[in-house]
Amino acid sequence: MNICFVLSEFITKESFVGGVAKTFYRFAKHLALCGHEVHVIMHAGCTEDIKDEGMFIHKLSLKTPLWVNAINKLTFGKVRGSIYWLLFSWEASKLVKRLDKEKKIDIIHSCNYHYTGLFSLILTKIPHIVQAVSFRPAWNNAIGMRKTSEIKMMEFVESLYLRASRNVCASSKCMRDMLFKWLRLKNVKFIPYTFYTEVELLDYSLYKSKIEGKTYLLFFGQNKLHKGIHVLAQALPKVFKEFPNIYVVFVGDDESTTLGPSMHEYIRAQNRPFADRLVFTGACPAAQLYPIIQNAKIVVLPSLVDSLPNALLDSIGQGKPVIGTIGCSFDEVIEDGVNGFLVPMGDVEALGKKICEALSRTDLEKIGMAAKEKMKEFAPEKTVAALVNYYKEVIQKKV
Repeated sequence: MNICFVLSEFITKESFVGGVAKTFYRFAKHLALCGHEVHVIMHAGCTEDIKDEGMFIHKLSLKTPLWVNAINKLTFGKVRGSIYWLLFSWEASKLVKRLDKEKKIDIIHSCNYHYTGLFSLILTKIPHIVQAVSFRPAWNNAIGMRKTSEIKMMEFVESLYLRASRNVCASSKCMRDMLFKWLRLKNVKFIPYTFYTEVELLDYSLYKSKIEGKTYLLFFGQNKLHKGIHVLAQALPKVFKEFPNIYVVFVGDDESTTLGPSMHEYIRAQNRPFADRLVFTGACPAAQLYPIIQNAKIVVLPSLVDSLPNALLDSIGQGKPVIGTIGCSFDEVIEDGVNGFLVPMGDVEALGKKICEALSRTDLEKIGMAAKEKMKEFAPEKTVAALVNYYKEVIQKKV
């Protein structure tokens, strides 16, 4: 089968950050290993074609045409980002057409994030799947985001893309329910993400230089409000007081949010008496991340809205107990007190109490192993096989 992914990001040697990148990298790599011809069109800083790990990677860089600059001037740049991603989708569709002439593409697999496959859906007759990895209106609503012209435009186009597609899949029941609630989308296919440790050789340099010897909680991923990082920051003083030897490690690039220009500074401000027990590393590739996960006491992921995040899969895949939130898909994987821990979303007091309870338990290793056992449900032999069956179903409908 010839499969073409159209994405805003993808894992390469130069680029290793992003949930979309990791999700589709795992799918694409395993599909290539199974003998399928995999093409990935991705946004990049330069335009080039490479072959990597059996996949054909088509990097696409944009040169903004004069007419786009004119629109940006007329709109005072208020929808610059939305127009940029529409332009990327247009250029990607032209590349899809070229590949289809050369290779006969059997199916296009894109995602709703940045609607990168929109014009490929509209302008080609190739069977097309849209993966709902997030849903911008719900994400923005969860953190009280002010609806600027840019945000309204992005929400509108993303919703349009999902509605226009006859074939939408989601990785969690939570996301499937969300799409029905907001868009009345029916028949959304449930295809869980796949998980496997995608690197063979681990790099302990970051762990040894900044963390080794410490007993620590771990938060990793986007330092953004929808991930609940501010809730964790507010819950930590109670934890630091009760456990004087505990540290907290934050892995991920600093972000500007509505709470201020730096989430790292916000966390420090909330925990000023305990600032020496906060460790910030910035984002890092999987080879450096896994040793940090493996040596953590507990991973804390207090999202306000989410859909089976990679951070959850990475953590329990390494046998680590996770504290997650109810109603954000964590409860589709975690049974409280059995293979992890659950708290109400946005509840600072409950989170602080749950962290302290978890740290006091003597069976954390057993809980972590129970979590790892759960990961058998996300093995590529099951999840990628389900995805291939869905491809065949969609292709058959198109015939």
